[in-house]
Amino acid sequence: MGALFYLRFGCANGLILSGARVYYAMAKDGLFFRSVAKLHPAYKTPAVSLMVQMVWRACFAFRAATANSRLYYFRGAGLLHSDDCGMFVLRRTRPDAPRPYRAVGYPVLPAIYIVMAYLSMSYYCATSPQFTWPGLIVVLLGIPVYYAWSRSAEAK
Repeated sequence: MGALFYLRFGCANGLILSGARVYYAMAKDGLFFRSVAKLHPAYKTPAVSLMVQMVWRACFAFRAATANSRLYYFRGAGLLHSDDCGMFVLRRTRPDAPRPYRAVGYPVLPAIYIVMAYLSMSYYCATSPQFTWPGLIVVLLGIPVYYAWSRSAEAK
């Protein structure tokens, strides 16, 4: 087994572990199934969340035929999750909030990143639409699901 195998395995490991923590945090906030917020009694890890992430990742592993198709699927969707866009919004809507993290070159460098990310996403959509659009659709479907779930959480 070569270095590429270990690189891919390490990347998958990090994505699975970090993604499971996102599901766990969403469940704790009432924005996902409550059972996903349960911790393993002995290890204090989000075991149910890890299982959900495992199934989700396995679906994509079997769907995508090549590493490039997975790259386009996730990269195109990942560009929509730009933290830099959130930084602009929060600095405008909450100007007095504490800022423990200072963005280097703000506002120029984050703006350049956002422009480049959307240009990259446009390129992916144009050159590999069969892989990029499904990822974008999944992300965009999450918007109405989020609002529906947050309304039901507020009602409780």
